[in-house]
Amino acid sequence: MSRMEDLPFLKMHGLGNDFIVLDGRDGSALPDAAQMQALADRHKGIGCDQLMVLTPPLEGTDVVLDMYNADGSIAGACGNGTRCVASLIMAERAVNQVVIRTIAGDLLAWRDRDGGDISVQMGPVHTGWQNIPLSRAADTASLDLGLSGLGSATAVSVGNPHAVFFVEDAEAIDVKKWGAEAETHPIFADRANIEFVQVLSRREIRMRVWERGVGITMACGSGACASVAFGCRLNIWESEVMRGHAEAAGLNDVVIVNTCAVTKEAERQARQAIRKLRREKPDVKIVVTGCAAQINPDSWAAMPEADILLGNEDKLQAKSWHDLAQGKLPAKQVSDIMQVREVASHLTGSFDDHTRGFLQVQQGCDHRCTFCIIPYGRGPSRSSAVNDVAENVRDMVASGTKEVVLSGVDITSWGQDIEGRPRLGQLVQEILRAVPELPRLRLSSLDPAEPDHALMEVLASEARLMPHLHLSVQHGDDMILKRMKRRHLARDVLRFCEEARRRRSDVVFGADIIAGFPTETEAAHQASCQLIKEAGLVHLHIFGYSPREGTPAAQMPQIDKHTIKTRVAELRALGAHQLQNHLETRIGGSDMLLLEAGGRGHLSGFEKAVLFLEDGQALRDKNRYQPGQIVPVSLQSVSGDQLQVSPLLARSA
Repeated sequence: MSRMEDLPFLKMHGLGNDFIVLDGRDGSALPDAAQMQALADRHKGIGCDQLMVLTPPLEGTDVVLDMYNADGSIAGACGNGTRCVASLIMAERAVNQVVIRTIAGDLLAWRDRDGGDISVQMGPVHTGWQNIPLSRAADTASLDLGLSGLGSATAVSVGNPHAVFFVEDAEAIDVKKWGAEAETHPIFADRANIEFVQVLSRREIRMRVWERGVGITMACGSGACASVAFGCRLNIWESEVMRGHAEAAGLNDVVIVNTCAVTKEAERQARQAIRKLRREKPDVKIVVTGCAAQINPDSWAAMPEADILLGNEDKLQAKSWHDLAQGKLPAKQVSDIMQVREVASHLTGSFDDHTRGFLQVQQGCDHRCTFCIIPYGRGPSRSSAVNDVAENVRDMVASGTKEVVLSGVDITSWGQDIEGRPRLGQLVQEILRAVPELPRLRLSSLDPAEPDHALMEVLASEARLMPHLHLSVQHGDDMILKRMKRRHLARDVLRFCEEARRRRSDVVFGADIIAGFPTETEAAHQASCQLIKEAGLVHLHIFGYSPREGTPAAQMPQIDKHTIKTRVAELRALGAHQLQNHLETRIGGSDMLLLEAGGRGHLSGFEKAVLFLEDGQALRDKNRYQPGQIVPVSLQSVSGDQLQVSPLLARSA
């Protein structure tokens, strides 16, 4: 440990932020977390927003940069700090372009031709909840943090996690109050930077910032990137499919709002977003699509702010976008989704940061659960052909995807509309046979009502099928399950889990659970709690019941909102307890970690993990450990809702 007075440093400023730069490229000792906090203290130390620590460059880079917040915690990225370091290295080497390696990846920085401003390519914007990371699955485009008066936030990651609130008047926001509360919200696995953004024009925003581990700062480069990314997400909302069609048609200044029909709140927020878009962007063409628009097209078409209404099938057709570009598309183009009998091949291949790829193999649903409106937005169940699926998996692996997740509205029903009525397990077997180069295959939500012997066999025999099964359980009380019109009872869930564990002892289960379904008694609620414990369910998604107009459940006797909220909280607490117990049982074992952004990733059972080296330092050997790698790891300890792991190769080296 070096003394603070022996630490040479450089103080730099960039666009409202100030930084302490510590140069360790000569091998000199660097401060520990306590010393960093002391240095950053504006009253007793030097004072700064963040500390930039330089270490020797690795192959293909000009410097390795470790970033720390004022409280000593690791920062994944900082745009302004990276620009300051880039200017320093450019001056040393008399160059106008450098590559800086960070935890978030290699960042390219360059100086404008006139020798003025320095720009940094901050890399991809991560919008998947796992990669931000959030502590549970959530709609990252509309994240409700329960902060009264602020509305929902948009969660993204640009090296660091960000929550962006779009507000009418940024100057009126109490940043100290709301920033501190939002930063430490339980949904953020590692806290978050908070931005309050006022859109002034199509080219200008006003932003106020609360940085994690720092507090109020004058600016945040990665936060500005995160804020702008929200607008980009609106333009490409549904998927790469609509992006590709719109670009091919030569469409600019078109905003696509993809509505959701799962809850009333989702629809309310979509309408609010459309009205806000029209106020802030009066010249753009607003295209409204998605499940809510498909189910109730007249209501959405009646919104004066909406220019075009597209149905769920129509939005995926290139012709729709070409017609729009040529002024030939009617104001309301909504085909009968119930007549659709094929899965569009271009629905496959939706990528998540080139580490995990989501492959849609099934669409629609033939069941009619009393609480669900989705079948009327997605149409009947229809399956992708086996050969098409295998070809898409092969292409995804060739592009660098290490783990493919098979997804669909009702994936368990895959094959029921194909000749011979093959089962999902047979599809899994064929994928693994046809694509031997695929490292990992994972399944999305399964229905426990339909035993699939082929699936159980491949679970037992094929290590590349991840031992993580998420079940559409919904409830633990048999009477409630019958009123939901589910096809299983509680005992079916127990049998499913028992059989899967018999076949594969390391299998981990997740589940969707609804709290407060109409007529739910306290005893029925406790039955859900009991099923969670008996089945050993670990990764829980808990939802409070929300009545949907047009569903039978909406006509049943409703539970009051306070009771629903209380039961949701109880189930989530139980879920946290289940996860904690599960993680503790894993300590001392080993597994394979699929690395994602910032040295984080998921183990085979979908446990979140962060990679540390033997000395306790996170990802010091950045040249060896990069996103997309699958690393054998030793499971060391539990930290919150994740495991801290160390690479086995480092131990044996």
